[in-house]
Amino acid sequence: MDADDVSLPKRFEKQLNFLEHHPDVALCGTDARVEGSSLRFNYPTEPKAIQANLLLGSSLIHPSIMGRTEIFKQYKYDPTKEPAEDYDLFTRLVEGGEQLANLDEALLIYRVHNNQISKLQQQKQLASAQQSMLRMFKLFQYRQDFYSDVQVISWVWPSSSLQRNVLKAGLAFFEQLENSVHPFSKKMVSKALRIKRYNLLKTVFIQEGFSKTKSFFFALRYLGLSHWRQIFKLIH
Repeated sequence: MDADDVSLPKRFEKQLNFLEHHPDVALCGTDARVEGSSLRFNYPTEPKAIQANLLLGSSLIHPSIMGRTEIFKQYKYDPTKEPAEDYDLFTRLVEGGEQLANLDEALLIYRVHNNQISKLQQQKQLASAQQSMLRMFKLFQYRQDFYSDVQVISWVWPSSSLQRNVLKAGLAFFEQLENSVHPFSKKMVSKALRIKRYNLLKTVFIQEGFSKTKSFFFALRYLGLSHWRQIFKLIH
């Protein structure tokens, strides 16, 4: 927790009670009331949902977590991953077969400030988070001898300089993942991969300055008519 975050009454009691009644859960977080921003976390609560959501980014509010002593002894924080050491920890836990959960109750006041981290720290955070996300995608059984880590990162975390040939390859990669062997809930992983496809498309829309109409038909071309409702939401 930062110095001005506030742990609300009964937070520890409720998390401890949850962990005592769910011995298969290694670590649990809570929801939070955010001050200083319109940010809303809306993280999932169930282990399977959190596992799939980690394909999109960190899925527990770091200052809200409580875990078992033996877990923190086995899975230590990696100081080289700061300031994204939480996402690194969560993905290593899931990779190791551990279950994570969230309480569906705001038990923390989380304060957001402008310039919370420096530009250098932002660069470090980005590099660390990309590696953590790559770790999650490596849980799919795709041909890691064929797809380089750099390629996969360019698709799962697209940059503003994304080229159309990269877009096409990335969309094909995500389709391959959906049909591959993986440890995720099929329904939840389909949603996560759909979001990844849309993120790739949206990056191209922004980069090339497409109008809404052009964006709509461009997305239809790559995703197909069955996605028209989701595409409509994407561009509005």
